[in-house]
Amino acid sequence: MDLQSVRKHRLKVPRRFRVGIGTSSGIGKTAGRGSRGQTARSGHRLIVYFEGGQMPLARKLPKRGFNNRRFARIRAEVTLERLEKTFKDGDVVSPETLVKRKLIPQIAEEVKILGGGELSRKLTVHAHAFSASAKQRIEKAGGRTEIVAVTPRVKRNSNVRLGLLEAKFKDGDVVDPAALVSAGLLKQSTRPVKFIKGGTLTKKLTIKAHRFSRLAAQHIRRAGGEPVFLS
Repeated sequence: MDLQSVRKHRLKVPRRFRVGIGTSSGIGKTAGRGSRGQTARSGHRLIVYFEGGQMPLARKLPKRGFNNRRFARIRAEVTLERLEKTFKDGDVVSPETLVKRKLIPQIAEEVKILGGGELSRKLTVHAHAFSASAKQRIEKAGGRTEIVAVTPRVKRNSNVRLGLLEAKFKDGDVVDPAALVSAGLLKQSTRPVKFIKGGTLTKKLTIKAHRFSRLAAQHIRRAGGEPVFLS
C-alpha cells in the first residue's frame, strides 16, 4: 500500500471558506454581505420567521384552544348604597329578593355584597360572600349577615340548542322539559336540562330549564321571552 492507492475522503468538518480576500475571490469586495445595512454587521442574526418588521403571521392568526372561561361561576356584586335605596328597615335580603328587585340578573350563581356607600337600615343579608367593610357596616347599623352555601354544579346536563325551538313551538308557548320530550327534542332523562346558544330564535317563549348559558339567556330575552330556572 502506498500513497497513490489511498482514496481521498471528504473531511467530516469541511474547511471554512475564507471571506474578505478581495474582489477576485468570487464573492466580491463586500464578502457576500452586500453594501451596509443590518445584514452587513457583525453579530447579525434573524429568526427564520422574521418578516421584515411587519406583523408576523403567527400573531395574525386567531388563537384557539382550551380555557376555563366556560366553567367560571357568574358572580353578581351589590353595594350597600343600592341596598339602602331598595330595602326598608327590617327587611330580609337574599339572592331571591335581589332578583325580584332587579338588582342582580337571574343568571347569577353567586352574590357578593360590597361596602360602597353608607347603610343606615337594619337588614338581615343572606349572600355567598361579603367584603370586610360591608360586613362591618351592616352589623354597625344593627343588621345581621349570613353566608349562603354555594350550591355545587351538576356536572352532566342535557344540552338543547335554541335554534331547535324555532320550528317546534309557537309565539307565547311555555317550553319545559316535558314539552321538549313530547316535541322529540329531548329523550326522557333525569339529567338537568341546559339551553345553549345554537341557531337563531325569533319567537317569544317562556323557557323553563335548570341551566342557561350566558348567550342563550341573552338571546331568549332579546326575542321577548323569559328564561325561568328550575330547582
